[in-house]
Amino acid sequence: MEIEPTVPFGKYKGQPITTLLKDTNYLEWCKQQEWIKKFPIVYNICVNQTIVNQTENSKTPEHNKMQNLFLEEENVKKLLGKVFKLKLNHLYINCGPKYCVKFETQYNWDLFIDRNEFTYCSCPDDDDNFKCVCNEQKNYIKRYNIPEDRDFGKNTENIYCEIKPLLGDDYPCVLRKMNTQIKLTDNFISLENDKIKISHEKDRRYFKSYEGYKFALQESIIKPNYILLVKDFASSTTTKEQLIEIFQQSNIKVIFLKDIIENDNTKIQEYTNEDNINELKEKVIKLEEENKMLKEKIKHYENN
Repeated sequence: MEIEPTVPFGKYKGQPITTLLKDTNYLEWCKQQEWIKKFPIVYNICVNQTIVNQTENSKTPEHNKMQNLFLEEENVKKLLGKVFKLKLNHLYINCGPKYCVKFETQYNWDLFIDRNEFTYCSCPDDDDNFKCVCNEQKNYIKRYNIPEDRDFGKNTENIYCEIKPLLGDDYPCVLRKMNTQIKLTDNFISLENDKIKISHEKDRRYFKSYEGYKFALQESIIKPNYILLVKDFASSTTTKEQLIEIFQQSNIKVIFLKDIIENDNTKIQEYTNEDNINELKEKVIKLEEENKMLKEKIKHYENN
């Protein structure tokens, strides 16, 4: 899917699917109607929060290996550090893959990392009466202007990540796909944030100060961060720097795998074997040919 789909029925016929999704009452009514199943694209987005993708079977063992890296907490923390520019020295991230990492999740994101609370502290947390006295924590509180009546750290943003073992001259297709995912995800987050604001306003009386309330609300609001994680990039027309700039225009941050696991020689070796890279390139060429044939079939079907 390269563009945001339109609604083929009802009060929002001809309008973008996000328009229907924002009307929660109408959306719930549509979900209960049997006839909505006749429109598989809209049905999957509205009911399953899944984008129908004709090329889902193109995911390779190399893709799965990259996903599996984030079953390890160390790699999750390295990605968080890279995305949010956090120094890992004395950095404590309340993170565990079992709780905060999901694969093949909402709207077809390959990797989702839920927001994590982080603080800077070098003190040993060895008893129930723990109290931080280190300079790292003091500087951290001052830097982020954390109110005195708040006893927790800041939150990272949610990460929604697309994974590509090898990216080539077909990168515009990846960009269009991600833009569709982003539109749908942004719409969902907007609705969730409205609920969060209402909830915090009701509980405002429990905060000791207005600054504490504002900080808690700010930390509770969902903020998305969209990532394209690439192992190898090979293009005859575009440099890595240009690729990064092109995706940045859509608020997508391109990160290369070597920048995350560069200190792990075993894992780097696993992904830098020349035979594997050549094999990946051959698969990409084959997939591009299959995608071209599929587009021609779809175009022929639409014209008839």
